[in-house]
Amino acid sequence: MASKTDGERSSWRRRFRALRVLVYVGLALGFLYQASDVVVNYLTFPTTNDVRVEGPEQLIMPAASACISNWMSVDPAMDSCPHQKEIRRAMPTDGSLFECSWPKGISKEKLCARQVEFCNYTDTEEYKQLLLRFLDTAGNLGELAMDSEVILQVVMENPGMSIFPSGFAKQHLVQSFSRLPYYMCFTFDWRGSNSLVNFKEDPLTYEMSMIVLWYPGRSPRLSHYEMDMTFHHVDSISAATKHTLLLRPSGSYEYSLQQRSLKEVGGELRKL
Repeated sequence: MASKTDGERSSWRRRFRALRVLVYVGLALGFLYQASDVVVNYLTFPTTNDVRVEGPEQLIMPAASACISNWMSVDPAMDSCPHQKEIRRAMPTDGSLFECSWPKGISKEKLCARQVEFCNYTDTEEYKQLLLRFLDTAGNLGELAMDSEVILQVVMENPGMSIFPSGFAKQHLVQSFSRLPYYMCFTFDWRGSNSLVNFKEDPLTYEMSMIVLWYPGRSPRLSHYEMDMTFHHVDSISAATKHTLLLRPSGSYEYSLQQRSLKEVGGELRKL
């Protein structure tokens, strides 16, 4: 029986090593392909954001600023709470939370009342270009925006108990700055709200929900429906910062708060 020569055995080992390398490379490429798809999706639609607020004792609830597209109100005579059912369906509640708290009639200083030629809103390029020219030259554009409590709803929730309060009042959802012509910016400023006293005492049991509501047909559509936002200290606004979070309709985004504290140890321990 003929035995393999040293040359044949060496050639066989080389072929085996080459095959093993090819298998490893194929497996690595398959893993990288799958991992890259996950990473791209994560970076495109981020779902987490670290919020750091330094404090010696209690957690300081941050403020949140959001710049919203398609922010103008065409109709100057919206009825009281005409979309209350949509809000109830959108919020994670049994629908009993929101009694009608919208004004009887939104300010008459809206687009239609101020510029009659824009009353007959049509989603056409001609209408958009005419409106953009108006926004480039007109002043006091903030008064044309939808009221903050109409386009935004914010509520604090204790999952183990009942919900408090029934939405934050208008003074806590303020029109703070703008990035015209496409974005009007609002800030959730909770200062002065007695409801957050409980939150400070036991912050880990509470959740905050923010719902953004657009009304096609009542607001000119100048761009995609989207908003960008950021969290920041409640004593400042984010007008000078670039918002890192981009949110679009039908998305579900979750953010967590983390508090870290540093305490100085006593003199005796410091010597150890």
